[in-house]
Amino acid sequence: MKIKKKAKRISSVVLCFLMLLTTLPMTAITANAAAQAYIKYIDTEVYIGDVLNIIVGVNGGSTDETFTYQWQAKYPSLSWVNLSDKTDRPDSKFSGVFTDHLKFQTYAELVGPGSGWKDVVFRCKVTGSKSGTFYSGKCNFPGLLEKTEIPTIGFLGLEKPEQGKIPSTTATPINSTYYSFDYIEWYKYENNKISRKLDSGETFDSGMYCCQLYFNMNRGYAVAKNAVCGLYNGDSQATILQDETTGQYYIWAYYNVPYESPSFTHQFPEAEIMIMKGKEEIIWVAAKNAASYQWQMKVKRRTPTGIIRMWKNIDDDSSTLNQFSFKGTKSNTLRIRPNTDFDETQFRCAVTGKNGDVIYSESVKVTQEVKANIIMNLKTGGSPDDTITVKVDRYTFDGVYKDSFEHDMEHSNVKPLYFGFQTFPGKHVITVSKPQCIARVYEIYLYKGDISFDVKITVPYDVNMDGVINVVDATLVQKHIVGLEDFDDYTFKIADTNGDGTISIIDATNIQKKIVNLL
Repeated sequence: MKIKKKAKRISSVVLCFLMLLTTLPMTAITANAAAQAYIKYIDTEVYIGDVLNIIVGVNGGSTDETFTYQWQAKYPSLSWVNLSDKTDRPDSKFSGVFTDHLKFQTYAELVGPGSGWKDVVFRCKVTGSKSGTFYSGKCNFPGLLEKTEIPTIGFLGLEKPEQGKIPSTTATPINSTYYSFDYIEWYKYENNKISRKLDSGETFDSGMYCCQLYFNMNRGYAVAKNAVCGLYNGDSQATILQDETTGQYYIWAYYNVPYESPSFTHQFPEAEIMIMKGKEEIIWVAAKNAASYQWQMKVKRRTPTGIIRMWKNIDDDSSTLNQFSFKGTKSNTLRIRPNTDFDETQFRCAVTGKNGDVIYSESVKVTQEVKANIIMNLKTGGSPDDTITVKVDRYTFDGVYKDSFEHDMEHSNVKPLYFGFQTFPGKHVITVSKPQCIARVYEIYLYKGDISFDVKITVPYDVNMDGVINVVDATLVQKHIVGLEDFDDYTFKIADTNGDGTISIIDATNIQKKIVNLL
């Protein structure tokens, strides 16, 4: 009676794996004294999902001998088969099959009852350029260890996305025992899709952004199936994903950076400008988070209680009484052209933010630029050959300094002596000085018409400023002492001969001494 042997059952997982390989006829192992192959290294502790590494070494052989490699695998009841990589089999889990270093990406199905992988063995077929073909010893597939699953993944140190901030590029793991930080990428999200990756150093604007934070699980640990993750406190929209190519984990999250209130980054630097009729000038502002601009002009309005000034929106090519033509009234840059003579007025810009808030710029005073003359009739004491210096400091009517200039008149003995100059409306501080004389300062407010005035400066002691020091000057001082004569500031300086800040009999005496050349 013949007894049939029961065939050993091969698991479906192993069978599927072996179907991906090319079956080879059995080849006898030939001993070769010239070269020998051996298993140099194999991972002995491999977790599910890790890469299994096996390295073959070769002893012997000629110094200049080269070797080629072909890794093989065998199930006990089957023949040795050559392993293939993704080049030949796109779904292969092997790489390095033609090198001395075999890598095998393990996966969960390799573990469990009936998987059959514990019986699979590996070896390497080595062919030497001189030694011929020989084989390494066999090595068993190591048992796979299950990873500890971590239910919570989180990172610290990331600044929450806000307008104007540079995105965070580093983060600290909450528990570095289980996982570590790798790198971060930020993306702009527009029209329900990723539009582009943010450049290095680029700041957040308002809108939607995506964060992709890559991290690595430490050896022996895996992300739990329903793990909770987050990048910020209260972060409920972050998701853990895994790269299909590399298998690396990353946290993917969306963040909305809200529109902030508008604010001015620059305002027109001048508080007051002058514009000539028929000429164009520009005023401007710059603001962030701005949705729209509207320039306004201050105009007069009659009310039951009287005339008031109020702000009014202006439009291009129109204004009150057609005094002005405008361009850019709804932009950040306003062009102003006066068509007629006009009185002083003011302009400002109303900026509406993306969130609906409205802010107003500082107002700019605009006056008509007209040229007028200041003419001085110079009457001076001292030597007729000394140079007279006129220094002019120009200001706005509000006292804002604009510029200055000086002029010297070398022939001060000319009679009469006039000095004039053309200038713009505003405040003019004119200082007239001459050697030996006491300098004098005049404040002139010039509007649209010419101004002429006499300038009198003289030497000390010449109280009546007639160019001669005599008893009349001493008498005027005596009258002032007893309250019969008033002195202005300049006359006071002339009469205060000793410079003590008071007018007394001492000053009258000094003038008398000056008359008789005792001083």
